[in-house]
Amino acid sequence: MRGTWRCDEGGMRRWLVSSWRRWHATAVEGVMHPVGFPDISYADGLAELKYLRKAPRDPERPLLIDHFTPQQRLFLRRRWLADGSAWLILEVHRDAVLLFDGVTAAEIVGKASYTGLKSEARLALPWGRTPEVAQALMMEMQCR
Repeated sequence: MRGTWRCDEGGMRRWLVSSWRRWHATAVEGVMHPVGFPDISYADGLAELKYLRKAPRDPERPLLIDHFTPQQRLFLRRRWLADGSAWLILEVHRDAVLLFDGVTAAEIVGKASYTGLKSEARLALPWGRTPEVAQALMMEMQCR
């Protein structure tokens, strides 16, 4: 599978929706949902996707993610605290795939260092758009 998906957030979404068919994953798009609503809906919850083209040169400096909006942070936090399953998946091209629960994502993603993010992630996997990576993410996401 590696190399068959465009290297951006849209390619990430297509890879995961395709890999998670068993869990009835669908891409969420359009004006039918409130601002900040996550990118993927699946049988047990929601997943917000973030993609970075490369790992930071200095892993100890804050890893800024300007496209993680306040509305997205608020939605993930509120859904998680309401006992909903809401996650953020951060893919750093050619380095890692990191999974965060909604509250942790709202508090530290885009603010902490890359080293800090890796240590606080619920799951940290080596980069690769493989069925194994998609399966590992979903297995962890089902263990709320």
